[in-house]
Amino acid sequence: MSKKNQLHAFDPEDPQGWIDFANLIKDNPNGCIPFLITRDDVELGDPYELINFIDKIPKKMLPLMRDRIHIAIDGYNDHPEEIYELPEVRAYFEAAETHGMMDWMYYCCLDTGSLSNVLLCTLKNFCKTSYADTPRIGVSFDKKEVAQWIANREDATGATFIEAGYTEDDVITRLVAVAHHFGLSPDDYSIGTIHNRRA
Repeated sequence: MSKKNQLHAFDPEDPQGWIDFANLIKDNPNGCIPFLITRDDVELGDPYELINFIDKIPKKMLPLMRDRIHIAIDGYNDHPEEIYELPEVRAYFEAAETHGMMDWMYYCCLDTGSLSNVLLCTLKNFCKTSYADTPRIGVSFDKKEVAQWIANREDATGATFIEAGYTEDDVITRLVAVAHHFGLSPDDYSIGTIHNRRA
């Protein structure tokens, strides 16, 4: 197999026909790889570009994409509502999940807030709090709903981990890290399958 076939993936939408994953990793050795969703794609309700990008990751590169993708949405900077409140944004992520994009917990960066944004865009209930004399916004959510959100996407995440060559212990470690990131304790997420897999 040629080096190009090992480290690149054919992309008919790209002018040169290839997504160069090797250089994406090289250009971002210690940080997250940004993926920008355009407002046009959101308003069309078309998650093809995101799904295509994920689907084209060569298996050789897959282990290096763990916790590495920062998903951002462009074009709403002047919008008065938060991005996760917009119906068209929520519909976009719903469409992505309908088309099989359920392994956010494998790819999305925790430290940059990427996974938090995806969570809020797909969570059914949350409460937004504004603070006087500051642009800061607080968001709270039901911990049991977050635990169920994690459990509902556990199989897809685990499958990607295993495909990338990780172990069941690695899967559990990541799921527990995500749960803790969102402020869940073992008592909060025992309703899901994470607790059962640890037992």
